[in-house]
Amino acid sequence: MKVNCHIDPNIKEEHLDLFVREMNPQISNLLKSFTSTEPVLWCYDADQIIPIKFSDIFELTVAKTGTKISTKDHAYLS
Repeated sequence: MKVNCHIDPNIKEEHLDLFVREMNPQISNLLKSFTSTEPVLWCYDADQIIPIKFSDIFELTVAKTGTKISTKDHAYLS
């Protein structure tokens, strides 16, 4: 997948253009995370980057090797 990110402080409104061959659960989840008003922290889980809701985080551990984010069911890296 090719990703382009254009940062322009002069734009009036932020927007996202997404071109996909078909809708799938991963794309659906991505769209939900971009349109959600609840703050999230983007974390690594194996080879995926996923949004973790602030309200689901109960522990943050910061070390030289990275930040570990723990939820009730899983631990992620950021």
